[in-house]
Amino acid sequence: MATTKRSSGAQRPPTSHDVAELAGVAQSTVSRALNGDPNISEKTRARVVDAAQRLNYSPNVMARSLITRRANRIGVFLSDITNPFYPRLVECLEREFGALGYDLILFSEGSARGDQDHIDHFLGSTIDGLVFTSAKLDFPLGDRLAAARAPTVFLNRHIDDDRFDRVVSENVAGGRLAGELLVELGHRRIAQISGPPQTSTARDRDAGFQAALEELGATLDPAHYRHGPYTHETGFEGCRSLLAEDPPPTAIFCGNDVIALGAWDAAVSAGLEIPGDLTVVGFDDMEVGSWSAIGLTTIRQPLDQMARGSAELLVGRLNGDYDGPGRVLEFPVEMVRRRTAGPPPR
Repeated sequence: MATTKRSSGAQRPPTSHDVAELAGVAQSTVSRALNGDPNISEKTRARVVDAAQRLNYSPNVMARSLITRRANRIGVFLSDITNPFYPRLVECLEREFGALGYDLILFSEGSARGDQDHIDHFLGSTIDGLVFTSAKLDFPLGDRLAAARAPTVFLNRHIDDDRFDRVVSENVAGGRLAGELLVELGHRRIAQISGPPQTSTARDRDAGFQAALEELGATLDPAHYRHGPYTHETGFEGCRSLLAEDPPPTAIFCGNDVIALGAWDAAVSAGLEIPGDLTVVGFDDMEVGSWSAIGLTTIRQPLDQMARGSAELLVGRLNGDYDGPGRVLEFPVEMVRRRTAGPPPR
């Protein structure tokens, strides 16, 4: 059988690593600069373009996928696609991964097809890496992903598994901010409607909130605690049951903005004024909460930065820049005060 040998004098095509080395920048910066990322300065972009031209580098996605045997696609696992938080998060991820030359494939967790089948898509090489946005603390597929050396990032969730990269906000600090605000406003009959207890977000926000109350002498009464899925129904039903308490709370801290909007809806439906009769505080800072008719006071997560961190961690692993144990990126949060927070009624 005849064989074809490559000439020993043939040179490999230039790579983004070569461009980065010549331009004196990180490899991820090359993709961002050449894909028009507005966060890259013109001076840096010019250096990258000049280096690419000098090396005759062309970031052809199809050719690159043939050489690297990559699909240039990232699988993103979502929970509740009706929750406005997730479309906003996907928008951020699409922009950040797109700047690095990757497309997204969205999977709905808990669908009829099942997470296991979606994982098989990865193991079948139709996608290059995975982003989980709503994993629970007892994530069941960790062993299989680790055994397959599947590049994986957990975003907006912290799982207790040091084999994987995790990107979260300072949820404990966010809970503390909410507790401090309510006490500062003068509330003492304070309630909480939390998210699912098996998630890191609920666990950490609860911990920060309740620690702040205890330190400030306003311990949360167990009768004023509710929890459930991160849904409008959880907030609506939770608020209705809290308002039936005697006496009812004057302030509610909610596990996320969707729960907060449900609580707001229940309070308004009951004829209460917000914040005159009841203060409501959320977590996330979704766009709908900023609408003038609502004006939700909330804790803001920096989704743009979190999405960028996720993309850089995952693509760094794909490029072989890092092959060590799981890393954790934690981003600061901030209080956004709007009209739903005020002093308790007199």
